[in-house]
Amino acid sequence: MVLGNASFSSRSARPIRKSFILIQKVTNYVHPMRMHWFFVGAIILVVVLVGIISQQRQERARVLSSVETSLVTITGTYQCVPNPCTTRPCQPGMIWAVVNASSVYHLSVNGEWIWNCVEKTWEGYKPSRGDTVKVTGKVTERPDTSGIPFHEIEVHSLKPG
Repeated sequence: MVLGNASFSSRSARPIRKSFILIQKVTNYVHPMRMHWFFVGAIILVVVLVGIISQQRQERARVLSSVETSLVTITGTYQCVPNPCTTRPCQPGMIWAVVNASSVYHLSVNGEWIWNCVEKTWEGYKPSRGDTVKVTGKVTERPDTSGIPFHEIEVHSLKPG
């Protein structure tokens, strides 16, 4: 028996011949229309992924555009409060904030909250829980995972009130 350029005895050619027949059956089995639907499905998947990535970029741009560019000074009580839920699942913890009659301003330094309410010194001033303070910084309002807005202040200075 001759397969391609090689010749084999009929006994040694049977497994190889069966393999060629099996490959031929598999390739003939896949109908061109089925391959078409596979590619259509792949294209739809790519479009959905691009849409999700685009939506995430728009959300980040919206959050960044909500930053007020001018510095504000807020007077309130230095408190240790539960952090807003900004991830799923929620990462619970306690952070420092300045609380006044109108809002709670969660303190951040270099974009990070001060977790576990560790003692912090601000230009030589070390406030205690319950002290009245004046905090100056940039205020941002953003939503938590439930869509409820909260305030964050990037601290430039914190002094006794």
